[in-house]
Order: sequence, then structure tokens, then C-alpha cells
Amino acid sequence: MITEIAQIDVKPGTEKDFEAAVAKARPLFLRAKGGKGFELHKSIEKPSRYRLMAKWETLENHTVDFRGSEDFTAWRGLVGPYFALPPEVEHPGGADLRLNARQGYAASGRHRFRRGVVSLEIVDHNLCDRYQRQGKRQPPDAEHDAEQDLERK
Repeated sequence: MITEIAQIDVKPGTEKDFEAAVAKARPLFLRAKGGKGFELHKSIEKPSRYRLMAKWETLENHTVDFRGSEDFTAWRGLVGPYFALPPEVEHPGGADLRLNARQGYAASGRHRFRRGVVSLEIVDHNLCDRYQRQGKRQPPDAEHDAEQDLERK
């Protein structure tokens, strides 16, 4: 699974129209090859800035299949008039860092560090993806298993 993050700055005063255009364009993403949906987040500090976070099966589903399709042209036709600048698009990969303010662990992950009431979780998506592609079960999480055993006693 690939995440596309697009930073979109719109012309001031067009925010509501832009949001309506994005809502209208939602089916374009959902019917795209490998498209798994998206979320639109508006900045609090900069009300004319948005982050579109789309999920794709593969990088090529976004960069080749969708961008080369008529649906991409339709997407740009709907939202393009509101752009103040061309969007900046990234596809993060590798490890994600998640910081939980509660004591305990998130549901998934490979390496966890715990101190007091804050825990840090590092998830290596590339490793997880490799195991899934090879049809192997996930690698054991020995540190977590050992801690669970201690908690049961």
C-alpha cells in the first residue's frame, strides 16, 4: 500500500469551492486502478493550504495508471482552477514513527520503545510489504512477545 501526500495551496477565498470540487471528484479516485480512497485535511494555521492523502495499491497505480488516465484530466479540470501553486506530491516510504501519548502499544509494529507514559513505535512498511509479497507470515516480534508473557504472570 502506498500513500500519496499532496500539499495543495488554493487561492484565498476559494476554499469552499475547492472543497466542493474535491467532493465531486471522489468517484474518480475510487474507480481508479489501485485507488483505495483519500482524505482531505485543511491546515489550521494556513486556511488556504490542504493535504490530500490518497491510498494506492502500488506507486505505479498513481504515477502511471491514474496520472495517464482521463480521470486525472477530469480531476485537474475540477480542482485545478483553484490552485494558487502547483501541488507538491510525495510518496513516503520506509519506516513510520508513531508516538503514542498513552502507556501501551499501538496494534501493529515491529520495534517498540517504552518509557513512562510515552511509547514510540517504528513500523518498517517495506519489510512488511516484502513478507506479504513473498507469502510469508510476519516476522516474530520477540521483544513484544516476551513482554506479553511477563504481563500474563
